Amino acid sequence: EYLMAEKTKGVTAELLRKIGKVYVMKGDFFQAKKYYDRYFSAYDSEPDAEVLLDYLQIAVEQGRAGDTTTMIHALEEILQIDPSYSLGRYYFDLGEFYYRQADYRKAIAYYLRGMPLYGELDNRARHLFYLAESYEKLEDYFNAFLYFDQFVILYPDHPQVEQARWHRGSCCYPLAQEMFDRGDIEQSFY
Repeated sequence: EYLMAEKTKGVTAELLRKIGKVYVMKGDFFQAKKYYDRYFSAYDSEPDAEVLLDYLQIAVEQGRAGDTTTMIHALEEILQIDPSYSLGRYYFDLGEFYYRQADYRKAIAYYLRGMPLYGELDNRARHLFYLAESYEKLEDYFNAFLYFDQFVILYPDHPQVEQARWHRGSCCYPLAQEMFDRGDIEQSFY
């Protein structure tokens, strides 16, 4: 009926939203995203919490289906529509995606929005390690040291703890050099 209305009465933002919702309910997330994309680009659309929740469901289901690219784009579109919308644990999916793309600034930004690392989040240790390593790649040795140190404290039995200790140590030399150059001999020695 909605598709018939689209052909006979023309397209409105409300109609696009309703068609998208039906496709979400049917589990056809590819078609749902297509209609929601058109809805979000309509001049008279008013994305509210319910439609953003549907869009989040599309992102999650596409990710489960192995379509990571669509998931990432959908999650970022939600934040473009409503920057204050909380993606919860999905910030870590965004962080890991950009970490693997070597876009460390974006990875850090998303990891920090998802902090703290608590609750039912899978692979908390991995995310903390990637966050620390992202700072190290950007030569922000102070923050890298702090997060590697936190990793060592929180996960002393983790298989990567020795690697984290090594990274933490490798961050110390540039920090010591920086403190020495500032004339802070005590902190440099520490």
